[in-house]
Order: sequence, then C-alpha cells, then structure tokens
Amino acid sequence: MEKILFINHSLSNGGSERVMTLLANELSIRGYDVEMLIQNNSNSETYKLNKNIKRYYFESQNLSGKRYVIKWLVEIRKTIKNGRYDSVISFMMANNVLTILANWGLKSQVIVSERCDPRRVEDYGRVFKYGEQFLYPFAKTVVVQTPDVKEYYKNSIRKKSVVIPNPVNSDLKECTLDEKKRKVFVTAGRLCEQKNYPMLIRAFALFCRKIDGYELEIYGQGPLRHSLEVLCQKLEIADRVKFKGYVDDVNDYMRSATAVVMASNYEGISNTMIESLAMGIPTICTDCPVGGARMMIESGVNGLLVPVGDEDALVEAMIKVASDNEFATSLGKEAVKIKETYSMKKIADMWEKNILD
Repeated sequence: MEKILFINHSLSNGGSERVMTLLANELSIRGYDVEMLIQNNSNSETYKLNKNIKRYYFESQNLSGKRYVIKWLVEIRKTIKNGRYDSVISFMMANNVLTILANWGLKSQVIVSERCDPRRVEDYGRVFKYGEQFLYPFAKTVVVQTPDVKEYYKNSIRKKSVVIPNPVNSDLKECTLDEKKRKVFVTAGRLCEQKNYPMLIRAFALFCRKIDGYELEIYGQGPLRHSLEVLCQKLEIADRVKFKGYVDDVNDYMRSATAVVMASNYEGISNTMIESLAMGIPTICTDCPVGGARMMIESGVNGLLVPVGDEDALVEAMIKVASDNEFATSLGKEAVKIKETYSMKKIADMWEKNILD
C-alpha cells in the first residue's frame, strides 16, 4: 500500500485547501495510506478529512518572518523523515519550494502543484520565485491546472508538468427549473485585489441604472471590506450590496441566485466558478489568466466570459442574464455537464495514472 503525505496550509476557506482535502479523501477511499501535515491549525476546519486519515499540526509558537519559515521547513523535513512516505504532495508555490528543500537527501518522491498564476511574483516574493525556478526541476512531477501554466514554465519544469484540473464535488445539488430565483447576483471569494471587486461593484451600479430591483451579495472575508463598503456608499448602492462574510452554506445562496459573477484579474481554476457551473447556475466570469475559466466555459453556451477589467462587457452580460430567462436557463442546462466531465473520480484517476503509478 502506497503511503502519501499531503502538505496543506489549512482545512478551511481556501480553494487549494479544499481541492487537496477532496483528493486526500478520495485516495484514502481507494486504499492509499494517507496522512496530512497541516500548517495552520488556528482556523475552524470547514473541510472535513476522512476519519482514517492521520493528521499532524504545526505548532508555530507565535513565530513570524524568517524564524517561522525555518521552523516550518524543519517540521516538514522531520515529518517526511519519520513517516517514510512513498510520495509527498504539496500545493502552492511557497510550500512547494519548502517541501522540495525539506526532502533533500530523503527518499520520498515529491509532487508539487501550482494552483494560481505563477507569473505573479508580487504574490509570492522574489525568494520563493527564485526557489520555484531552481527547485521545481527536482520534483518528480509538477501538477498544473491549465495548459497556459504549463507553457509558462521553462523546459526543465515543463517536461515534468502534467495538466490536471480541479474536481467537482459530487455532492453538489443541482438547480431545479421550478426553483424560485432571487433577484440577486452572488459572488464569493477572499476580499482582496485579485478578485477585482471594485470593478464588479461599479458594474453592478451601472446595471442598477438600467434594471431595478436587484441586489449583489458578496460572500467572503478579507482586507478590502472597508474600502469596498466605502465604494458602495460613494456609488449610492450601499443598500443593494450585502457583505455576507464567510458562511458554510454559500452554495445554498448561490443556487437560488439569478447568476454568479466573478470579476477576477487572475485565477487558477476558481472553485466558486466550477461549483456554480456544476449546480446549473448562470455564471459570468472574466476570461483571466491563466485560462481556467476558458477551460470550463464556452461563452454563450454554458456561461459567459468577459475580458478582464471590462466593466461595460460585464454590465452587458449581467443585463443579458437578468433580462432573458430562456437564455439563462439554457446556460444552466449546459453548465451542469461539467459535473461528469470533472468528477472527483475522473480527476483522481488522472492523479493515479499520471502521478502515482
């Protein structure tokens, strides 16, 4: 029985954390001996691991900066060394770099996965970016979400890269045609620059000038909440934009919405987008780097794509979905087909065939 260690940031909130949890659970069900080292144990565990997956928690002792990074590196190495794993799987650049370093001289094979846009140096810092370019060639495999990410890398990394998209949670409940839709647009994700909520809010303000009676619900937490609330007040739509924070049952609110809208500047594959499509909700996304939305959405067929930063195009898409119920319904009917295409079973098959064989 192959023994696998997953290196996870936490068991809450983040998209990569959710995907890793789903994958770990599926491989455990398939008979792999799965364990997980969890970096941050201060958050509530909104993603649930199978009870037979052994987990270890990193005790940071309130360290920060370089001391924190060094202690985390030592913790990873100690765990790998003591566990004698066949494979160690890490997601996201910082942990990927540290995991390859931690495994140096040990016998486990390391699989790393990039989950966002690797060109965003400012999101990782130059030290980790240099580490990526130097150390990724020493990984057994580099898993990427889209062909665009694979093409970005130099040949020594690209030849080790395998494209495996995010899975769709099979437990998602699809919309029904008789379900009463609320006159609400929903978006979800961390309140940060990447998601470009200011553009979405400005587009919604323009939408409200043309079509009355709608609200915008924003689910998620993050550092930009206050500035976004100020923007809503400035645009005189504060009564129509609801900041809902983090909720466990966000899919229930999405399912009854007119549409789900994502205005991100860049994404890997947005979990909000893929779950919205799988539930049959009309979905509007920016066609952002690194091509995750374009992998999932054929614009005008199973969703709508708009150029990054294009407010006018976003307004037009929102108006189209809100004013043409037949069109919106057809988008939803086509969208649910990705539930089979990207099922957890098929994605786990790809991991087994391309990575773990």
